[in-house]
Amino acid sequence: SRQLLHSRFDQVCTMAAPASPSPPLVEASAQPRGECLQSGILLGRSAFASKKDRTVGFISEMGSISPHSSPKGLVDTDVHLHVQSRHISTDCVTGPCQSDPAQAIVPRSARFVIFLIMCQAVQAFMSYDGGATPASLDTIQAEMDNAWTPTEFGLLGAMDKVGMTCTSILWGRALQLCNAKILLTFGLLLNTACTALFGSLRHKGLMLSMKFLLGASQSLQGVWSAVWTVTMAPPEYKTMWLGLGGLSAGLGNGIGTAVAGFTTANGLPYALAFQAQAAVLGLFWLVLLVLKRRWLVLSLPTAGQQQHEQASLTRSKQKSLSTLSQLRSLSQNKVYVWSALAISSAMFQMSGIQFLWVRVFVEIWGLNKNHVTIAFLVVTAMGGGIGLGLGPRYIDRRGGVGTP
Repeated sequence: SRQLLHSRFDQVCTMAAPASPSPPLVEASAQPRGECLQSGILLGRSAFASKKDRTVGFISEMGSISPHSSPKGLVDTDVHLHVQSRHISTDCVTGPCQSDPAQAIVPRSARFVIFLIMCQAVQAFMSYDGGATPASLDTIQAEMDNAWTPTEFGLLGAMDKVGMTCTSILWGRALQLCNAKILLTFGLLLNTACTALFGSLRHKGLMLSMKFLLGASQSLQGVWSAVWTVTMAPPEYKTMWLGLGGLSAGLGNGIGTAVAGFTTANGLPYALAFQAQAAVLGLFWLVLLVLKRRWLVLSLPTAGQQQHEQASLTRSKQKSLSTLSQLRSLSQNKVYVWSALAISSAMFQMSGIQFLWVRVFVEIWGLNKNHVTIAFLVVTAMGGGIGLGLGPRYIDRRGGVGTP
């Protein structure tokens, strides 16, 4: 221990002195090694923490290192150091500590608010029309004098997904090159306007166009929300927050099914459900306007000149890479490819079942629409609850999101 301590002190003594003097943390009267205690005490703590049984009483709240209070032979007898009052916990030395680099940009309380509003509530009400549309098909057909064919109804239900698929890559690239708040403000305003128009129009071509634009604006929100959560979420909540992102989309879908299903079942026009959605999204758009721009960024600044240069180099490379090059690199990631295929297969089944649910049970079986809507909500809520309750816990126990 004595040799280890002395070698660590000698290493610190050879380091360059700081440019500006700082208030002394120790008083030293003895050999030159005492002059290095301010920096060397950290190394000394690391050496002593591994031998707790030999260091009890060596570092205390009003620390005093002397030949009388230290273990025999641990320090030279000609060293007498008085350490300024400081609480030192061996737990912070020996135990693993998860850093939270996003704290330097966004306070934790603000991140919770942004996650709750922008990543959960906005995502939920953007997914609202995905449940409201299938629940309103019979009413749309009745109000438009049976103008829709089954093929056109299928296209109407799929058009927002087509919009998501066609624009998600473009939005991802735009978020790399442009200000995130400007894009989010435009996307949310577009989604709000298209939702209101979809509920008010009675023209098949315009309704199909509005559904495409709804999907296009939803993809922007989905891409930003996922990347922001990975970047800004507190380390201990990251897996849970990512899981809640999927829950919010399912929750909004269920809310849309409930509102549209119950209102149309009781004789109200289908437009009411979409007008209510547009009103809520408009309120969220006003909230977005007051959020600070730096709170919505998707990358973190790094500390230190070397890290800053490395980050700048990474960003410049990211901007110089073409979209095709990034897609080619992404296609070589087997985990991503198989995960995307699994999600696509699940969404294929869920979208088909949801789209046919009301039509089969109401139009063909002749069941009460209120009961059909309740049954759909119960089934989807049970599946989502099981996934949310077990999924994040299983992933964390198997290594967590950040583990390959």
